[in-house]
Amino acid sequence: MIRYHVWWPSSGDPFYQANIPENTARKNYYVFNYVPYLWIDGIVDGNGAPAEWDSLVTVRAEEESPLSIEVTVEYDSLSMAGTVYAQIVATQPITHGDLRVRWVITESEIPFNAPNGEKIHNQVMRDMIPDATGEPITIAQGDTLNLSQPFTIAHTWDDHWCAVVVFVQSDPTLMDGNREVLQTGMAWINPIPRLEFVGRSVDDGPGGNGNGIAEPGEIVGLTVSLKNTGNAAAHSVAAILSTGDPYISIPTDSADFGDIEPYMTVPSLNPYVLQVAAGTPQPHSAMLDLDISGEEYAVADSFWVTVDNTAGLFDNMEGGVGGWTHGGMLDYWDQTDHRVHTPNTSWYCGNQMNWQYLNNMDASLVSPLVTVSSGGELHVWQWYALESGYDYGYIEVADGPDSSWTKIGSVNGYSDGFAAHIYDLSAFGSVAVRVRFRMDSDSGVIDEGWYVDDVVITWPTIALDLVPDATTVPRGGTLGFTATLANNLDQSQTFYGISEVSLPGGVYFAGNPLVGPERVTVGPQGTVERHMTHQIPGAAPLGDYVYEVTIGRPPDKVIDRQRFVFTVVP
Repeated sequence: MIRYHVWWPSSGDPFYQANIPENTARKNYYVFNYVPYLWIDGIVDGNGAPAEWDSLVTVRAEEESPLSIEVTVEYDSLSMAGTVYAQIVATQPITHGDLRVRWVITESEIPFNAPNGEKIHNQVMRDMIPDATGEPITIAQGDTLNLSQPFTIAHTWDDHWCAVVVFVQSDPTLMDGNREVLQTGMAWINPIPRLEFVGRSVDDGPGGNGNGIAEPGEIVGLTVSLKNTGNAAAHSVAAILSTGDPYISIPTDSADFGDIEPYMTVPSLNPYVLQVAAGTPQPHSAMLDLDISGEEYAVADSFWVTVDNTAGLFDNMEGGVGGWTHGGMLDYWDQTDHRVHTPNTSWYCGNQMNWQYLNNMDASLVSPLVTVSSGGELHVWQWYALESGYDYGYIEVADGPDSSWTKIGSVNGYSDGFAAHIYDLSAFGSVAVRVRFRMDSDSGVIDEGWYVDDVVITWPTIALDLVPDATTVPRGGTLGFTATLANNLDQSQTFYGISEVSLPGGVYFAGNPLVGPERVTVGPQGTVERHMTHQIPGAAPLGDYVYEVTIGRPPDKVIDRQRFVFTVVP
């Protein structure tokens, strides 16, 4: 991908200003008058519709090209100059005329806070070699062309994130036909690995109760995962773990990771071992430091591990604000009874005077600190009406008291009622997290906004599984399902279970709970299975229903929650 910047909507765009002639030349080449705009291989017009771009790219990628291009680079990092080589092979008949090779230097990972909210910019066109015109070529099936171009990298660019993109394009006049890109090749100029911590998991089976959370007095294994977010492989990676926390000692402080290819995530080949002091206060977040090294590479990172014997969250929003906070630009988060999933209260982002959100919002609703166990999930019911393709609700997680936010999901468009969503929190296991719901709108169309209700973070020491007998049930028929409960611990667990149903459109059934609260005990590593049935009323509304079973320990601990969808038909 190559991104060309233009003079609207911001004439001060620094990426446009850095190369006005060539950005303008490519804009005029394709003749478009608004942004964002995408041409796929010069032949597929994205029509400025970002929501369709992924599918258009996928379809185009399946088409076979008559050319192959291999790109290599020779580069001197001291002079910041080099030569790019392209070998172009015609593997099939060439039916296009007026072919040209274009050479483009792009830069990625550029930090800049743009007015549209983008903070990191990728594939930015920096220079076209020697210019936007390119060079004409003639090639037929069986031919091989070996071409080269000298280039220079500006000192203001990060050469580690600069690439040369070479493409062959058919260049008739716009009235004469399409301007198809037949093939593209790319090579990084001075690639480097970039390793960072991305996750941890606690194994307290041998030296604890096996619930995946470090607790006072336990000896636990800790597996750490690293991701290579760079553009070169990292070889022979190892890392030393240390801490200044008075309640944590580390008997085994080193681990190997082997080789980590670009964009790959790798767990440690052996676990670290942590010993937690018996008198550790709870909950307690311990900062651990990681010194990572490889061949000609070293970097430091840090992360949190939480000591706690409780985990999970259940908040149906009926008890007031609780530990939730909110803030940000044009913060209109507040509790309401205007639209709800469960009976009386939800959180709403928008102006309650007219039930619309505002332009240019960046406002967040933030949960209290919650400990997540391995395998934990975030369950939430959401109603939203947001400008499609432009205004979004982001679901984000911060793992630790002062960590940055990681996006785990988003909503956009129209939900047509309350909808159940589940987000995986396994990457944040064994640590206390905050979850936030962040509203982000542009300066265009507005609508009603975003409602959040019934937030649950599970603590799956018991695994719940639901298998319906059938997913289509006629009016007056019988809905049946089998619930299986498996105890993951080496000790008995007692808890309560309830089942609830939501009607078509996400409307919470006034007769809930259908079952429970019912007390259940499962022995160590034991399993309980139960088949249950419900009669569907003859006048039940037609459509899709959500059946939901929750197990936990009231009032605020949810162990697990599972659901299935069934359809009532005539």
